[in-house]
Amino acid sequence: LPHSSDHTLNGSAVYTAPLGTGWTWFAQVDAQYRSKQYASVANLATTGDRTVADLRVGLNSARWELLGY
Repeated sequence: LPHSSDHTLNGSAVYTAPLGTGWTWFAQVDAQYRSKQYASVANLATTGDRTVADLRVGLNSARWELLGY
């Protein structure tokens, strides 16, 4: 496909632990790698490889969820 990477890799990891009194906390990291993409139809310029990572932490109970990104 035009303007698409040849290689893409996605990954995710989650850690969860109890806090007591019905609450748990968690941390999640998501990452995505993309190989270079051509920036134009003429294939004269590329965007280069890139990796993006996101971190999410929060608290869970039976009724509520509190998140931070």
